[in-house]
Amino acid sequence: MASRALPLSPSLRTSPIAAIPLWRDALAMFALAVLLRCWWYGDPAIQVDEQFYLLTGDRLLHGAIPYVDIWDRKPIGLFLIYAGVRLLGGAGIVQYQLVATIFAATTAFLVIQLARSIASPWAARMAGAASLIFTIVFDGAGGQSPVFYNPLVAGAALIVLRALEMPEGEDRRFAARGVLAMALIGVAIQIKYTALFEGVTLGLVLLWAARRRGIEAGLPGLAALWIAIAILPTAIAFTAYAVAGHEEAFVYANFISIGDRPGTAALRLAKRLGAVIGLGLPLIVAGVAGVRVRQHGEEAKQARMFLLVWLIGATVGFFAIGSLFNPHFPSKALISLS
Repeated sequence: MASRALPLSPSLRTSPIAAIPLWRDALAMFALAVLLRCWWYGDPAIQVDEQFYLLTGDRLLHGAIPYVDIWDRKPIGLFLIYAGVRLLGGAGIVQYQLVATIFAATTAFLVIQLARSIASPWAARMAGAASLIFTIVFDGAGGQSPVFYNPLVAGAALIVLRALEMPEGEDRRFAARGVLAMALIGVAIQIKYTALFEGVTLGLVLLWAARRRGIEAGLPGLAALWIAIAILPTAIAFTAYAVAGHEEAFVYANFISIGDRPGTAALRLAKRLGAVIGLGLPLIVAGVAGVRVRQHGEEAKQARMFLLVWLIGATVGFFAIGSLFNPHFPSKALISLS
């Protein structure tokens, strides 16, 4: 049972544990990520999606144009990541898995920084470890797209949280942090479009905070700036295709084709949802327990409210596509743990 004195009491803010250098947390999360994911290093068939992403990245380097010569509905940013992986040499299998490990570890490190706002340092580290474990539970042992966009979204969330904590009178710095957060969201959207929902949520939080700070006269201009920054990577991608005469292929693959997919039967969706809830039950229980823990100080209360709002946005994004493909715990992990 969680202690009600755990989150951010004054003694925890000044404890020796809280003063542990950040690089140690980063190193610990990387080591744990390697330990959890190394069972799949070299396996070319973790997920059929990743084989295709690697193939597309390779063909892109040889002049093929995604959506024109080789087709998928994922944003171009994901294929650019895999193209970059092919530049590392080798067959690309171990290379993309190692790159994915770095991204997963970065996400875990950022989760620690976010969790420190409402929990003790050790509890925050447990949250970071949980992010690594449950990424694998939910089919992210390799290089699925969320593995690559998660650190961007988590980084944006951390920037927004720090912006909320800024004192009044620093409106320019506040606006600049909003620009940086939306820039990260813009890149994340070009890895997978479902990041849009979290981006909209973070943007609304920024606008709410700006209004509370008294930035009312300039609020429309600030909102327009942040929106422009968020859509800039997508606009650049579209412009590149339009200049090459392939704007129709880009628009169909990225925005229209998702609506042309056949629907999923309600019973099948219910079964998939049951599997998701079952696998995520430890996180659900931990989240409910965390909400019940009393927070110390206004900053901790504000941080908890922010995290809850972000969770709502992420949940909407999770259900937005409507497929709820069954997650599965990869077979090699079952073998290694048996």
